[in-house]
Amino acid sequence: MNPGAARPPGPLPQLAAHIAAFALSTVGSLFLTCRFTYRVRPTWRAFFLFPLSTAPPTS
Repeated sequence: MNPGAARPPGPLPQLAAHIAAFALSTVGSLFLTCRFTYRVRPTWRAFFLFPLSTAPPTS
């Protein structure tokens, strides 16, 4: 591939695609964890606290 060649435009910019993929995977992981690991229904509290389990620790 020629480095100077223009790339065709995609449906989403790269950053937006990464953010959307992270959000969808986090929500999917929450529902699957609640359903198959803990066998409970997801709650709004769990929905808002679950992303903190994937956040990197702060020093």
